[in-house]
Amino acid sequence: DEGQKLYFEGMSSDSYLYRTTGDSYQFYGDGTKLFSIADTGVVKIWAGDLYFENGENISNGTDGYLSFSGGGIFSAGISVPAESLIRFDGGSGHTYIEESDSDILDFYVGGVKALSIVEEAITSILIPATWKFYIDGGGDTYIHEVSADKVEFSVGGDDMLVLEEKGDDGNE
Repeated sequence: DEGQKLYFEGMSSDSYLYRTTGDSYQFYGDGTKLFSIADTGVVKIWAGDLYFENGENISNGTDGYLSFSGGGIFSAGISVPAESLIRFDGGSGHTYIEESDSDILDFYVGGVKALSIVEEAITSILIPATWKFYIDGGGDTYIHEVSADKVEFSVGGDDMLVLEEKGDDGNE
């Protein structure tokens, strides 16, 4: 019946199954609501982790993020709602990928937007102003916007070409 409890360790125990008035069952362990199952088939984890037979698990963090262990159960991929983000440093950190708008991915490292990829048949890759685009893996060969409307091409640490837009005064 609704509102009734089925105790697992005697009537004075705080480990029991409780049937709510909304046709769902809640499971309690040591007085803590652990999970519930609704008659619609929805399962909610209130405390703890969800473990799979292969030992991998999904953890419900206190910060509102899910943590995933392993990779086998997610080999087909993980679906993320539109304009959500994926965190890489434990769920509460500052390194993540975010869909900031439809078909725009922003990559943040250390809380700073390091890269944006815009879907236009992937014809645009955006990096923040004044950052360097290295061609040699981070050595001394790069393209660099020095300031607004001024770009330098550096090879071996030497500025080989400087392009600057000067408005009505011409270009260099």
